[in-house]
Amino acid sequence: MEAYLEEHKVREAIAAAVAEMLRQRPENPLNFIGQQLLAASEPAPIAAASKDPRGLVDTSPGQQDVVKAAMARDLASGIDLASKFAQLTDLSFKKAGLMVLPPQIGTCMNLKKLDLSLNPALCAMPTEMGQLRSLRILFTLGCAFTEVPTVLGTLPSLYMLSFKSNRLSTISEGALAPSLEWLILTDNRLEALPQALPLGLRKVMLTNNRLRSLPASICLCLNLELIRLPPKPLASPP
Repeated sequence: MEAYLEEHKVREAIAAAVAEMLRQRPENPLNFIGQQLLAASEPAPIAAASKDPRGLVDTSPGQQDVVKAAMARDLASGIDLASKFAQLTDLSFKKAGLMVLPPQIGTCMNLKKLDLSLNPALCAMPTEMGQLRSLRILFTLGCAFTEVPTVLGTLPSLYMLSFKSNRLSTISEGALAPSLEWLILTDNRLEALPQALPLGLRKVMLTNNRLRSLPASICLCLNLELIRLPPKPLASPP
């Protein structure tokens, strides 16, 4: 049974139909889901339904999470988010095919956790991210960032930040929020860290980078419990 369901992608079709039903909220949800499943058996409608004319979501076939991709299209569409997103405290667009994080993300002002992982084309964040004053956890594993967006340095509640497995080559001064305690930068191309580090850091992951030195401010992080460094010895330890 499992193989049959997997072969015909039954679960994916049902999940996509339910996501679309929740987005449109028709009067007869069961009938709507049935129509969506019937439409899913036709190749042409599938292609048409996945189009994003604004180019914010990658709609090419692949290993996308279809439910999260549908949510991402909603966010990117510019619709009124007050009823759907504004009260969320935990939001995941993992594997959603995001190419751009739309400025409407700033509407989600109650967010405490945001997961943008495994969107390999995502490489920037809008300034509206600065409106997420309650955000504590941000994951961007497996994206395409070459630098940490400076807007993140303005977030007063940010506690855990992960840019693991991106393309980071630099971190600007002020890009790391002073409130940070967990900083995960594993698997990047970093050759240096900013001179001023958040003094409350407790855990710092730096393996698989090109670092040859650490800023002197690391010695001021009195709460530091764990730091993981590249295997190559530092040329000038602090």
